Amino acid sequence: MNAGEAPLPGYARFAWMFFMQPLSLNRRLLAAGIDEPDISGWRWWRRRKQLHPSYRAYGRRLAALLVVVTVVALMVLAGLARANAILALDLPIALFAVGLAAGVTAAVGLSVGFGVLRGVSLSVAGGVTFGVTGCLLLSVAFGAAVDAVLAVAVGVACGVAFSGGRGAAGDVVFGVAVGVAVALAVSVASIDPADAGFGVGVVLGFLRLPLYPFECLLQAQLHLFAGRAPARALHWSPVLFHELSCLPLPFLARDIVAAAPQDPELVRRVLDVCALIPGQRRVGHAALAELQARELAELIASGRFADALVLQGQWLPGRDPGSDLLRAFAEAARFLAAAGASHQPHRAQQHLRDVERQLAALDNLRLQSREPLARFVAGPLAAYRRAVTDLQAQSAQAAATLLPNPFVTGQPLSGTLHWGRQVFRGREDVVRQVEGLLGERQHGGALALIGPRRCGKSSLLNMFRLLLPDTQIVLFDLQDNPATTPAAFYAALVRQASEQAFADRRLRLPPLLPGAPIEALRAWLQALEEMADAPRFLVCIDEFERLPSLFPSTGNELLQFMGLLRATIQHRRRVRLLVAGAAPFDELDALWDDHFINLREIRVGYLDRQTAIDLLQQPIPEFPLGTIPKALAASVVARTGGQPFLTQLYGSLLVDQLNDEQRRTASAADLQAVEEAVLEQAAYYFRNVWGDLPPLAQAVVAAAAQGHPLPADHAMRRILQRRQLMGDNGELLVPVFGRWICERVAPL
Repeated sequence: MNAGEAPLPGYARFAWMFFMQPLSLNRRLLAAGIDEPDISGWRWWRRRKQLHPSYRAYGRRLAALLVVVTVVALMVLAGLARANAILALDLPIALFAVGLAAGVTAAVGLSVGFGVLRGVSLSVAGGVTFGVTGCLLLSVAFGAAVDAVLAVAVGVACGVAFSGGRGAAGDVVFGVAVGVAVALAVSVASIDPADAGFGVGVVLGFLRLPLYPFECLLQAQLHLFAGRAPARALHWSPVLFHELSCLPLPFLARDIVAAAPQDPELVRRVLDVCALIPGQRRVGHAALAELQARELAELIASGRFADALVLQGQWLPGRDPGSDLLRAFAEAARFLAAAGASHQPHRAQQHLRDVERQLAALDNLRLQSREPLARFVAGPLAAYRRAVTDLQAQSAQAAATLLPNPFVTGQPLSGTLHWGRQVFRGREDVVRQVEGLLGERQHGGALALIGPRRCGKSSLLNMFRLLLPDTQIVLFDLQDNPATTPAAFYAALVRQASEQAFADRRLRLPPLLPGAPIEALRAWLQALEEMADAPRFLVCIDEFERLPSLFPSTGNELLQFMGLLRATIQHRRRVRLLVAGAAPFDELDALWDDHFINLREIRVGYLDRQTAIDLLQQPIPEFPLGTIPKALAASVVARTGGQPFLTQLYGSLLVDQLNDEQRRTASAADLQAVEEAVLEQAAYYFRNVWGDLPPLAQAVVAAAAQGHPLPADHAMRRILQRRQLMGDNGELLVPVFGRWICERVAPL
């Protein structure tokens, strides 16, 4: 035996596990190197030199099992023969010999043709029992009893031989089928309908029902005497010693939960066993659900919101729970964690309102759910609501002295983001254009949102989910989903689309079928086209310029994908395509123009002056009017040119400065200090814009930043105006960017 391999159980333990714990025995055999526990005798003989050494020990144990059971059968026979004064000994012994020979022959035959483990199990409980029964079939006094013993033995044999092959439902169906078949056979052979009870005995033996009353009694006694040591009582539970029980044990779930604090390792072992045993699976699921609910409530009560967010704990499953209720609790914990970590009480209050909405939805989900956890949701719900109440009191006290800061600078706006809908401004004309083009059913065509970076394209795509309610939006950002192969890209696209459709309207999209990746994606798009659950689909691919990096250098797969996009544009009406990016198509490779026929470009630019000023003065209704005076707001817009990200950044920093200094109104003197912070916090954005410019354009922009006039080159003007860096008169549209160039970039 190789190092690290588990030894086979001893002879006595092997016999016990053979009858009572065949599932664990199978795992022990695999761990010992016996990778084919049910190998046929014929294959064993042919491969005897190549098989693992453990097979020899395995064979010895099986042979010993046959011998021991035979000896026990002989002892039982002798006792019955002595007790039966009616029959002479010679005939029963002769009949036993015949029956025993038949049993051994059956063992050999079944082992050769049907598998060693199943052959031996059937012969042990069937063949030997037939031998015992053969000597007693003439006995009137013992006939009924023997029939019952034989029927139960046959059922036990079948249960051992076929345990775990089909799952709980399959085991029960198989056992009942065997019992009915045997009952019919015996009844027909004996022309005695009363022998149908033989089949009932087979069913009882297969389902191990004769043991069930004793197991129930033992489990009840253990429960009653558990007292202060429930773990000790659980250690002797029948569930750890019998793996073919088909009916649930009483009090087992309670004992599991009670023992969890004392011996979690034992409880985990019991739960693992329950997951295997047909009759105890629901018991184990219920106990685990109660443990998860209690742990979730404890995490929230102790303020460990981050652990609740990732469902991290002794009984919680982690990030992929496979449970809608646990996912809902994790999402509620996300808002609680954000509220607890927020230094802005007004934003924390918005988080807490999101928690309340999530808990209301979770309460409704509980009523419809069939998960075991649904029975125990009340405890975690109460803990969540207490946490919300406590945090609301803290944030209300802090908010009384601070200004709300609704400006969003770190991520795109969305309908679920704090105040996201209120600070989404100045895009009404773009939304109208998209809505109008989608409504043109007689024309397909693709849409393209083209605009500089950080000008609000991703925010606009997010808002489509609110502003286009008759369209199922599928958002896929190539920057946030770093796929490295076409197949990974297609799989990620389908996965994200399915998650969004289910979250938006409980719509289940078809899966990506196996096969060639491009053909699977083609079939998936066609399945969307034929779905009647949603009026139409708009597949939005953000940062589309990154697509070529996903495909091999040969370009064949890219051409296939572009051809699929072209077919979607031309022939599909309910599935529409939208791409978003910074580069105009006429500045890209001809591949894009060739495939994106009927393309409708929509330009997304900066906010107009009045919209930007209004945004700074009153971003949300709760924001006190006059906090940022109109003259100061106009000065900010003059520095940003209405660039959305920079405008929001100025507003956020102004509010932070007012709160830090406990003031309620900003002044022109605050602008200089805020701009210094803008130069630091927007440096990544500035470097990105600067790095995207070709060297000649960089020289032109640097000269303009230093006050030199824009060259008369029409092509250069067009490049810079498209990127919204230059105005019609050659001036920089974003003066703060010019300052960053002068101060942070070496002269060219």
